[in-house]
Amino acid sequence: MQDLKDYRRQIDQIDDQLVGLFEQRLNAILQIAAYKKAHRMSILQSDREEEVLRHAVSALENPDFAEEIEALFRSVMQVSRHLQRRRLTREGGSPSAGTAEAGLTLGFQGVEGSFSEAALIAFFGEGHQRRHYEHFEDVFQALEKQEIDFGILPIENSSTGSVNETYDLLLKYDFYIVGEQSIAVQQHLLGLPGAKLEDIREVYSHPQGLAQSSDFLKKHRKWQQIPYHNTAISAKMVAESKDPGKAAIASSRAAALYGLEILQPCINDLKENNTLFVVIGRRRQQTEADNKVSVVFWLKNQPGSLAKMLSIFAANHINMTKIESRPVQYRPWEYVFYVDLEGNMDTPLMKETLRQAEDEAQKFRLLGSYPRYDQ
Repeated sequence: MQDLKDYRRQIDQIDDQLVGLFEQRLNAILQIAAYKKAHRMSILQSDREEEVLRHAVSALENPDFAEEIEALFRSVMQVSRHLQRRRLTREGGSPSAGTAEAGLTLGFQGVEGSFSEAALIAFFGEGHQRRHYEHFEDVFQALEKQEIDFGILPIENSSTGSVNETYDLLLKYDFYIVGEQSIAVQQHLLGLPGAKLEDIREVYSHPQGLAQSSDFLKKHRKWQQIPYHNTAISAKMVAESKDPGKAAIASSRAAALYGLEILQPCINDLKENNTLFVVIGRRRQQTEADNKVSVVFWLKNQPGSLAKMLSIFAANHINMTKIESRPVQYRPWEYVFYVDLEGNMDTPLMKETLRQAEDEAQKFRLLGSYPRYDQ
């Protein structure tokens, strides 16, 4: 009978083979990326991916491994999409995915260990100066003052929905969305080393962090929930307080940075909890890899105005992936509409569609044209 070392040696040999095969797969993926660029195709091809999954599961000798092999292949395909997007974006000239020119200064809200910083690093890579700000608007103001070259802010969470403040600030400041980045968000309950759940009286986090963990918090109704600027700032504050009665909801990286313990891991309500961030810049970035257009418009306050606008997109076969309405400040019962469209800004069809939409609107503004993040 083999001992543990023999099994580990066998796994090491298999892993070596897998590395070589995976490298071959990635080289083939780059060829696919070049083809998609030449034919203006989307990175995400859902039908093809489902076909790959079905084939992988059917090839198993032991059907009990179906769930595991599907999870593995989904991870492999996610890596492949990321590689394609990185290559297409780099060739298109967008400041994305670790390929931007060195020496950029980048801004985010929060402190080290925040999810915003994690998204920034995922998008740009490590080789740039980072500045953190207390409030979302501080990032916009820093961009306005040219203290930073780009900023990054959350715009939507998969479980709690849109981040309204970001939408309002996009309207207030005349900047462009130049890219987007999605990251998986795992919320953990953090406390001082040695603290126990029964010690806790107050829980601090960003309102989104509290909302994303609402089911867990309902089990501890005696705890006072205190909204705070940012998840990582909450962790820093708890660490500095030296009070075992205070806890924070934040990331594992924040726990490590500020010397806290994870008292309860993964307390977010949904297992799949992702936040989408937008990257903002002073100028529009134009690349061949762009496949998403964001606009904002005001409509006349009369029956059928929204229906007429939406019919323009439908008549031109432009897929609208999201619509978000926000009230206009100081003008009761008037709204602006944010819309995301699928396609490249510089195609004749998209140009004509946007021209028609601008004619229909009272006011119309392009927010950005950029590569969509494909999860």
